[in-house]
Amino acid sequence: MINADKFTHWFWATKGSTMGWNMFWGSLIIIFVSYGGVFANQYTLSRGLFKIYSIPYYAGAFISVTLNVLLIPHFGSLGATFVIVFTEGTVLFLRIFLVRNELPLRQVVVGEWTTVISGLATLIVGLIVPVNTGSLFVDLVIQTVMLTLVFLVGLKVTGNRVMRDLLARVTHH
Repeated sequence: MINADKFTHWFWATKGSTMGWNMFWGSLIIIFVSYGGVFANQYTLSRGLFKIYSIPYYAGAFISVTLNVLLIPHFGSLGATFVIVFTEGTVLFLRIFLVRNELPLRQVVVGEWTTVISGLATLIVGLIVPVNTGSLFVDLVIQTVMLTLVFLVGLKVTGNRVMRDLLARVTHH
């Protein structure tokens, strides 16, 4: 999200376009699709729950087509970005809702707060700490390294299980 505006200026040499905002908000679908995939592919398909697997796809298709027809003529690419983020968020919500009685959701998401807190802290740092060396490419590299370190430190500080396991493996080898 943080690199979106600089990346669009560097990669496409566009100034004043909406591409930065589209990439900023559109990057949320990475989260929605990733979590949705866990519930769809790793749970419903593996258990043979084909109806539960299919319902969010059909709902998402209907929502996407309907909102795209309504919003794109008026808002262009920003409308399309809103539609895909809203659709993927809705599909994720439906996936979770449909398996709520099949899966102990509290157990599944109990450790996720550390990732969310670390991600939000990284986003906040990225928004308030400017990186302006005069070269967009250098800015992107510095910003990416800096924010990756912020995220990893956040995971360590919050006691993230994955980070704890990774550090244990690294120190034992």
